[in-house]
Amino acid sequence: MTADPNIQQEKPSSTMSTTASTNTDILTLVSNALGGKSVPETPEEAAFVEEILAAELNELSLVERDLILFDVHGLPTADEDDPPNVNEYFTQLERALEESSSEDKSAYELVVQQYPNYVSSNEFRLMFLRSEKFDVPKTAAKIIHHFNVKRYLFGDGEVMGRPVKLKDLSEDDMESLEAGFIQVSPTRDAAGRTILLLAPGQRKFKALENLMRTMWYTISTALMDEDSQKKGIVAIMYKRGTPLNREDWEHLHQVMWVREALPKKVVAVHQCVDESLRPLLAAHKLFLLTKDLRARVRPHVGDHEDVLFELQTYGIPANEELILPDGSLSLAWHQEWLGMRRAQEEEIQTGSKDDGVILPKKFDVLFGRGKNTREHTGNLRCALLVEMHLERYEKANKQEKTEITRQILAQVHDSGGRFLKHDKKVKSRTKSKAAAFCEFSPVLENLTYAFSFDMTCIDSTSLQTGWQEVDRDAAREKISHFFRFLRSKVVSEEGQPPESELKRVTPTPAPSSQGVEGQGEPSSKQFRGNDI
Repeated sequence: MTADPNIQQEKPSSTMSTTASTNTDILTLVSNALGGKSVPETPEEAAFVEEILAAELNELSLVERDLILFDVHGLPTADEDDPPNVNEYFTQLERALEESSSEDKSAYELVVQQYPNYVSSNEFRLMFLRSEKFDVPKTAAKIIHHFNVKRYLFGDGEVMGRPVKLKDLSEDDMESLEAGFIQVSPTRDAAGRTILLLAPGQRKFKALENLMRTMWYTISTALMDEDSQKKGIVAIMYKRGTPLNREDWEHLHQVMWVREALPKKVVAVHQCVDESLRPLLAAHKLFLLTKDLRARVRPHVGDHEDVLFELQTYGIPANEELILPDGSLSLAWHQEWLGMRRAQEEEIQTGSKDDGVILPKKFDVLFGRGKNTREHTGNLRCALLVEMHLERYEKANKQEKTEITRQILAQVHDSGGRFLKHDKKVKSRTKSKAAAFCEFSPVLENLTYAFSFDMTCIDSTSLQTGWQEVDRDAAREKISHFFRFLRSKVVSEEGQPPESELKRVTPTPAPSSQGVEGQGEPSSKQFRGNDI
């Protein structure tokens, strides 16, 4: 069911944002300190608010502060692991949902009645339990709130019994989504966590619900990844130049209502602004974040280059091609991400298996060329494992070499890594040859006499469905590729003929494959840094 922005249900009062009620005491304190004003307007007032908020941290115990510090810097904690008695939590959650005294459970009860397999599945409930650190009462309240908000945004059709897809969005929703106000970063942080990027200045919408549905789709899609559920999400808010006006603040309040309905665990928030927007930082923490999230905020104020450098100190890749100096986000990756999502959803619609990976994990080993592939953590780690086994590999016979590659493959798999390769599936459709020519040469559209025939041609479109895990044979060949590259590098560094002059390091291929580009055993010239 496609969302209709012109037909909206009344917003349930029982599911309004809890942020304001959480902050009542601190808001009163700030208002009194600012002489009745609720929003800091100058850097001095912002600094004063920051002092009040900093004092709030003293209410946390030493253990709580240490856990937050670990999360912010990407250090592993026990929260990343599910408890061993997870089935007991499922039982407790079922009881809590049945006994809930929430004012409005109608949306949840509708889903239980019509789509019991969805709402009762362990996969669905585990996602919510993880987001609330297995606090059962909070989890039950969030599930009920989730379906109230979902019905308000998408109606009570069959979308209530499954994840939201692109087809559920209206044209206005898609326009808002394609504007790239919220994006999933193409790379994870050093701890392997998903990074969510937000650029408030890039918002585009006709009705506020367009923005809300955009956030719902993007965040819920990111949460399909198990690592995002376990390790949490790192949020980066980047804004420069124009401050937010009163209407913007009202919009953000409504958007936060959606945020609280999704089963996400935010472990760190990085606010990146220039000096002129320092009051914005204080106001954002004051009005839009809960006490727990305020403790996880790290401000970054200064020039674009300084901000990117500070993000790197937290293990966040500084992608200058994605985060632009004017405070906006590039749309190149976002369009690619949408294309992969669309292709995967189409495959599911046609009954094909959806095993595509859009965001590789930390220890995945990637096929392909380019800096991003070469410097991916999993590729660097695999190269190190190969280097550790190089001496033994060089002295081994064929059977022993096969065993060494199997051992390295097992080490990668044991750490949760996979060997991934970009997968492009070709979608073909027939069209008249006349239409094909007109598509490439609009000037010919009016020359009707030129197309008096009715021939057909194939229009093939590559659909990027993401990364696909390769089989074990291909994975072992990739490891052998690492060995060949490292061997050629060692030979070059030991003073023998430079790499550019080496004809071949590895054995000569069979005559049948010589002279055919791309076949046979590659020469050392082919293996440079960007090949790994």
